[in-house]
Amino acid sequence: MRRILILAVIWGWSFFFIKVSVKGMTPPTMACLRCGLGAVALLVLCRSKGWRLPRDRETWQHFSVMGLMY
Repeated sequence: MRRILILAVIWGWSFFFIKVSVKGMTPPTMACLRCGLGAVALLVLCRSKGWRLPRDRETWQHFSVMGLMY
């Protein structure tokens, strides 16, 4: 039950934030902000789990291509 309540708060907060930000931000700014916040959240998760990001150039090139194609 607790997980459902947490999910509802997160989901509801997202819609509230979008409604408020549409009045004061352009769509590209909003998209960059959301991507940036998501990246920070994933980085914090990786650090807390003790996972390391890849260091080789080839892997990051693959990630870049995947990101551009998506």
